[in-house]
Amino acid sequence: MVTLSLGYVASKPGVEENSKQFSVPLEVIHPRDWDCKLMSNQSKCEVDLAIVDDAHAQRIQDGLAYLMQVVIAKQIFNVQLDTGSDLFWVFGDKCLDSKNPNCAGHPKYVVNIKQKYKSFKIDYFGEHVSGDLVHDEVHITDVITVHDMQFGAASDLSRAQNGNDGVIGLNMGIKDPHPSAIYFMIQQNLITRPVYSLYLQPGPNKKVGGEITFGGRMDKVIKPNSAVSVDMLPGGLTIIKMTSISVNGDVFCMNGIGPCTVEVDSGAPAVYSPKALVDEINAIIHPDSENRVPCKSRSIAPTIEIMFGIQRITLEPEYYIILLGKECYSTIYLNPLGMNSPDFIFGVSFFYKYYIEFDFTPNKEAIIFYNKV
Repeated sequence: MVTLSLGYVASKPGVEENSKQFSVPLEVIHPRDWDCKLMSNQSKCEVDLAIVDDAHAQRIQDGLAYLMQVVIAKQIFNVQLDTGSDLFWVFGDKCLDSKNPNCAGHPKYVVNIKQKYKSFKIDYFGEHVSGDLVHDEVHITDVITVHDMQFGAASDLSRAQNGNDGVIGLNMGIKDPHPSAIYFMIQQNLITRPVYSLYLQPGPNKKVGGEITFGGRMDKVIKPNSAVSVDMLPGGLTIIKMTSISVNGDVFCMNGIGPCTVEVDSGAPAVYSPKALVDEINAIIHPDSENRVPCKSRSIAPTIEIMFGIQRITLEPEYYIILLGKECYSTIYLNPLGMNSPDFIFGVSFFYKYYIEFDFTPNKEAIIFYNKV
């Protein structure tokens, strides 16, 4: 796992003077890097990586994980950023390697028997994580400390993580039973505004992770006058409503022709869409069973156009067809969540193109897309 930072980001994160906002560099890893880390024999690791490059583990759905470092009880946890959920959890000491191989290779938070806690369970695309809710002091790198923060100590999970030691949920959807990290930062007056912003870069080829800014945004990385601000739907979730989404003039929504809903989710590795849109794009780029496509597809695939009233954003094929190694993969997938979910899920492909700000100011909740410099 390689620590990755932007060229203009200080090597040590810090708090801007006279401002209650702070930025934290991010890491980005791919599952093949994690597989290598778990192996003790380097030559064996190199052999297996060569196989993985041509196998299903190379698929984009296995995910590029964007990680932020936190310290709890003197242990370092690299947690994945997830704007699509509210729960912050790490591996707990009840997650036994001997009983569940998905627990292996991670630091474990030791649950104090005297702690008052209750259980939690959360689902991600049909996979589950469960354990105990606990409270402790959480250090976000060496920048800031959140006191008596509630988080989950996982004891069981149905799939292995992509190198991350947990997930930090960043929406404000549920304040009970597990309020998000942003809620605690606001309640403890650690940030001036209930806002965070994400700058993500693709990997692993570019070897750049990015940066998250709590309490504001980094103006130096956005183009002036490029903001497209869209109100979130009530409830504190990162869900917005589109007037339309179209490809080659054809409009698509899972529940009919616009408006339709979309969740902006940094924890989602792909763009999840209704079948009709997936079929239209796939008819042009011809993905195989692993969603691998000819790299020349980037020059012929259509641009996705999204309208919010008179405001417009786009996603060009250079962002939704990504290069991994020497091969290209489409990140357009069928939405797996069904009729009771948002029509679309905008995953990391949108973060590659846009600098995205999430503003939870009461009665002014919005997601703002900015063009990057």
